[in-house]
Amino acid sequence: MTDGPAAVKMKLMRYAAVLILLIFSGCDQKTPEPSLPVRGEQEIYRVEITQSRFNRKIWKLRAMSIRENGDTIVFYRFKVSFFGPDEKLSSVLRADSGRLYKKTEDMEAYGNVKIFFLRDSTQVYTSHIIYESRKRLIKGDREVKILTPDGEILGKGFVTDPEMKHIKIYGKVRGHGG
Repeated sequence: MTDGPAAVKMKLMRYAAVLILLIFSGCDQKTPEPSLPVRGEQEIYRVEITQSRFNRKIWKLRAMSIRENGDTIVFYRFKVSFFGPDEKLSSVLRADSGRLYKKTEDMEAYGNVKIFFLRDSTQVYTSHIIYESRKRLIKGDREVKILTPDGEILGKGFVTDPEMKHIKIYGKVRGHGG
């Protein structure tokens, strides 16, 4: 016997509520690298999650779909909007897939990663980044291309804050002006 549409919808709503509660009940331990979800796990479509601290919005994630995998939430085709201390939108990150570690609230993004900084329209392109929630840092250790209003910078590895007040580019740095 199968559940009717109302029962399935109710189960998904309960699952989403539990999932959101689990996201924000973190501690300071690092989570080991999770495996991808196995077939048969529930998947939720068109999800929006907002992280805030002390009634101040930090980021908002929108994903086409998510799956819970232990202490990790895996999401696909997503964007994260980061907000500054004044709660104004400061940057937008888009990628093919990513992970949110519930205990640390850190995120990873994989595949076609693009970050757009509203401050000066700078764009960062890479294949993988890590967002460290407690430090509010975006880090990458792979090839990076940064397009600024003044030119293009190429390098391998970088670290910046979501407002791009400071950026450090690591190895093999080269560039040219616009």
